Amino acid sequence: MAYEDVTPRISVDVLARAWVGEQLAVLSWWLESKPRPMEAEEATRMLLDLSLRGRYWANGFEGEPPAQQ
Repeated sequence: MAYEDVTPRISVDVLARAWVGEQLAVLSWWLESKPRPMEAEEATRMLLDLSLRGRYWANGFEGEPPAQQ
């Protein structure tokens, strides 16, 4: 399946479940923490950055992830 000339690199089913699971895990952690570890806006910004830029970027790496062999 391609959308606007983009073809997912992994199954869309896996991608959707991973994204939703990630969002729910962070939201649950944030709601259960007393005191809150950060403001809601900061948590939202971090989740948006993670969604848009990915884990490679979030871990501090620059550029594209190395190619798999």
